[in-house]
Amino acid sequence: MTEPPASTRISNISVATIAGAAGCFMTVTIVGALVLGIVIDKLLGFRGPFTVGLVLVSAPVSLYVVYRLVMGAIKRTQPQPKPQDTDSSF
Repeated sequence: MTEPPASTRISNISVATIAGAAGCFMTVTIVGALVLGIVIDKLLGFRGPFTVGLVLVSAPVSLYVVYRLVMGAIKRTQPQPKPQDTDSSF
């Protein structure tokens, strides 16, 4: 069995790192919203509206932020095209 080129392995590791960071960010954001909602509900004497509201708001917001972060990171990991010579003299 042959080893893949080093550039492919580095690219695969970069993608795995980006995916892991995105998953951790989403988890921390949603759990943070859950804890904050529980604390606010307890302080104000309610039984759940802030918890449910913050979790429902945090899910799409964290998806959008993760999408932007991942797309930016993937753009930075893609090899940049070499500039072509525009000199057309013969």
